[in-house]
Order: sequence, then C-alpha cells, then structure tokens
Amino acid sequence: MVRSIMMMIGYVRESSDEARMILLNRHNDQEANNLSHTCLQASSGPYVLTGLVRGQSMHRIPPSHVVGGTGGTGGPNPLPEPKCHYGNCHPTDPKKLNVHLVPHTHNDVGWLKTLDQYYWGSKQGVQNAGVQYILDSVVQALDGEPDRRFIYVETAFFWKWWTHQTDTVKDTVKRLVNNGQLELISGGWSMNDEANSHYSAIIDQMTWGFKRLRDILGEPCGVPRIGWQIDPFGHSREQASLLAQMGFDGMFFSRLDYEDRDKRVRDRTLEMVWRGSDDIPGERSDLFTGAMYLGYVIRD
Repeated sequence: MVRSIMMMIGYVRESSDEARMILLNRHNDQEANNLSHTCLQASSGPYVLTGLVRGQSMHRIPPSHVVGGTGGTGGPNPLPEPKCHYGNCHPTDPKKLNVHLVPHTHNDVGWLKTLDQYYWGSKQGVQNAGVQYILDSVVQALDGEPDRRFIYVETAFFWKWWTHQTDTVKDTVKRLVNNGQLELISGGWSMNDEANSHYSAIIDQMTWGFKRLRDILGEPCGVPRIGWQIDPFGHSREQASLLAQMGFDGMFFSRLDYEDRDKRVRDRTLEMVWRGSDDIPGERSDLFTGAMYLGYVIRD
C-alpha cells in the first residue's frame, strides 16, 4: 500500500487592481471574465491554501487535435471538449472568503538521490521517497472524482512514469488533463536553479519539457500556463523575464529572505507584477508573481 499525507499550508493573497488588469490584458474577453471571477478573486479574501502530497513506498484549437498527442492509443477516441486551465476553476462567492486549494507534490530531479533512485523508491534509508507511487496514487485518486484537482511540475519524472504506463492509464491521464483535474505547470524538465543556470540552459530545459508534454498531451491542456519555482534557493529577475516571454500567466515561489517576507506580509505585497526587463517594451516581460506565506510545507 502506498500511503500519502495531505498537508495544507497558506499564504496571504492580495492582488492590486493594476496587477489584475495587466494579467487580464493577456486573455480574450471570455478568458478574462473567467480569470477575474473564478481564479484570482483578489478582493474576496486574503488567504489561499496550498496542499503538499508526499508518497512513501489557451488558445482554443479543435478538440480533434487533442485526441492524445502521440503517447497513448492515439486512435479514434475523441476526448470531450477541453475545459482545462481557468475554464475549470470552481465557482466562487464574492460574499464569502474563498479558499483556493492546490494539492501538489515536490519531487527533486536529483538531490540526496539520483533521478532513478527517487523514481523507483530505492535507497529509502537516504530519503523516503518514490515518485512512481505518487503519480500512481494521484491518478487513482482523481479518476471518478471530478471535483478533485492536482498539479504536477517535473516533466523528467512525469515522462519516465508515462513510458511505463498502459494505453488504458494513458487515456485516463489525458482525460484528467483535458477536463482540468490534472494540470501540468512550469513544464520544464526540472525546477531549475535561478542563480547558477545560464539563461540558454534554462531555455533548453524548458523547451525539452514542453516538447515532451506537447507530444503526449497536446494543446491547449498540455501547455503549462503557470510557473512553479517553490524550491530554488533564491529568485532572479531573468527567470521572471524568460517565463513572461514564454507566454506564462504567472509564477509562484517560496524561498525569500525572512525579513523581506515579513515586510511583504505586513505590507500585503506577497503578490505583485514582476517587470522582468527594462529593455523589453510594453508588458512582454511582466509576470504576475506570488510568494508563499509559509513556504510549501506544513508548519507546527
């Protein structure tokens, strides 16, 4: 049996009208309406919660183009009309405090163990982790439960897991992605470091991850819209600029200096629009950005 622990953490959410308008300007009217009224809810309440799972042992295109990429059966099994990304946000009530739950997992592509050791769950004495079991259990938990959601980040692990699945499981995953229950975010091969990585290497690893996701999941639902940099030790303006130029709608990060975090909590500025470059005209380098209030792990 694979055991999972769901842990909830929170961060203060306070978006300015200016931040919302810059973000909304990137979408057509219908998408902007969905985004404004179902996802940001900047004025409806100050708190957002995020979940963490640890396992132990838009642009519109015809739905016929999203049958499944090249990874699963690839046969004549059309998927339902896509309703992923913002179009599948749960409805909110402006008269109430709306709590947005984001169940997720964080899987290092190499840290205390190698990628294969993390994936297969070997060397548990070094660290208790087995990524394949996380993905197995997530798919099982989402299937048949349309109100459940989960996000996944590291394409290196997702791709490795995908290559070991049956066509039946692959079709299930495509359906979960297509209906917005399972969302791939960031989309790079890994959650890259922002200090030591050269910009060309960041672009290369993001491009490789995007290609894999696009090949197996198709558009629009297999195309990430949000960056998720929760564990790099520090954050660079260039990373924000690159993600903005790649077409991302926003980015969330966790690690920042404790004094900076405390000040942002007091000033209610944990969320902002990050201008990634002074040399790129207009809003092409602007990125809606949120710093997590308590990091990405539970606090006692």
